[in-house]
Amino acid sequence: MSHQARPLRGTPARLQREARARLSSLETANPEWQPLLAVVRETIADLQAREAPIWWDLRTGAGTASRETGTPLLHGASIAIDLPQAGQLVRRLGSAAALAGGQRGARLDGQQLLALFTAAAAEDVTRVAELAQQFELPAGALLVVARHALIPLLCECAVHVSAAISPSGQTGYCPSCGAWPVLAELRGLEQGRRLRCGRCATDWAGEWLCCTFCGERDHRRQGSLVPQTAAGSRVETCASCKGYLKTWATLTPLSAVELLLCDLESLELDLAARESGFSRPAELGFPLELELTEWRRSPLRRRWR
Repeated sequence: MSHQARPLRGTPARLQREARARLSSLETANPEWQPLLAVVRETIADLQAREAPIWWDLRTGAGTASRETGTPLLHGASIAIDLPQAGQLVRRLGSAAALAGGQRGARLDGQQLLALFTAAAAEDVTRVAELAQQFELPAGALLVVARHALIPLLCECAVHVSAAISPSGQTGYCPSCGAWPVLAELRGLEQGRRLRCGRCATDWAGEWLCCTFCGERDHRRQGSLVPQTAAGSRVETCASCKGYLKTWATLTPLSAVELLLCDLESLELDLAARESGFSRPAELGFPLELELTEWRRSPLRRRWR
């Protein structure tokens, strides 16, 4: 059964406190992560906010994915963005990342914001670097801001297309946005294998003994790493493509916020994999293209929640 984790708007106070506590623990253990954690904190706050910053139109491009061609559901979708709210999020993330004190980044106009979101959706690192040069900002920091600013948008959109995801087993990139999974859940008492997207929180079936990245099915080419201090977690590895995927045992599906936190908390698994010669693909599984436009406030337009 397919599941789509909602962005958790209106999250109960207990879960908000838990997220803050986990971020504080990460900051205490890794003080050098402070700029990144500040960006993550702002992203989580946006995911947990009651008012959605993104509006889009399902009639223009979304829902045209094909299992045969592997086209993600959001590929070619036309998404209208409330630019004032999106701009506020980018400014908060920029200030958290200490991008020129948040001053230069605060002056991005609507077209520049759309260009930044479009580049982030396609994971176009070269385009983001060009924009960073144009804005006189550090390219690496702007890429972090752009990636995190995109998360609430994609989470909101993926909820509306999740019903079209095939319930049957499949491997590879996210059927909603084309990103490779950030981790695999071993869910419930039956330990069902579910792949999870770190960009839009989409949840889809994963095939056992099959590499997510290259499709290798020879069990002799599959392996795993189990760090001693990472209880309930491990790393699945592939000797053919040298890729790796973190796995996480959980009773219930992780929310979008929990996916962000679990990815950070499991850095030990990433380090173990990389020290053993494994890595993750640098590019998306499918180059996502979005048609981004400005959402203009009108009482006649429906607001998607």
